[in-house]
Amino acid sequence: MNWMVKQEAEFDQYRFAYMCVMIMAISCLGGVAAYISIENLNWFFVAITTFATMGSLSMFIGQASAKLCVRGFYISMGISALVLLACLVLYYL
Repeated sequence: MNWMVKQEAEFDQYRFAYMCVMIMAISCLGGVAAYISIENLNWFFVAITTFATMGSLSMFIGQASAKLCVRGFYISMGISALVLLACLVLYYL
């Protein structure tokens, strides 16, 4: 069993516990990335961050499958982290 399948099985077993933690993590990182993007008036980064964050959150709220929720979480966290790093590099260094 590979790593992603183990994550999906564990998420499916403890769905509501993991949902609380994942929703908080996605919301916090997405909010920080959106704030930094808005502060720098980069509306393209705001749109990307909002789309990734809200898409992932809607999967959790809509009770999507474990596979979709886990992959959406990692994609959203990755996009938000990349946007945050890009904004920090472009505007603060």
